[in-house]
Amino acid sequence: MNPQIPILASLCVSLAGHDKGRTYVIIKIIDPEFVLVADGVYRGMKNPKKKRVKHLKIAFDSSEDKLLAKIAEGDIKDNELHKFILANTALTTPGGVLCQEKTVSKPKA
Repeated sequence: MNPQIPILASLCVSLAGHDKGRTYVIIKIIDPEFVLVADGVYRGMKNPKKKRVKHLKIAFDSSEDKLLAKIAEGDIKDNELHKFILANTALTTPGGVLCQEKTVSKPKA
């Protein structure tokens, strides 16, 4: 059993799957084992990714009332979510620095 408890609006990093290393924000808790995550670039609010909690490393609880309220209301835009992730990935966590290499803006054609 995973000792991590998912909290809405927490920043997390994918540990498994084709998106390994990508940083997300938890936008909905489905049950104790599954959450919906989005990053505002590859996975937006309209198309979040369903992930098992055991496949995520919860970096920190953002505890930003503003972000939490917007996510709870479903009123957050993809660009706001992406800016939040970019602003907070430089934070050092107990396990080291968050990996941001895969969560970058899509290249322009």
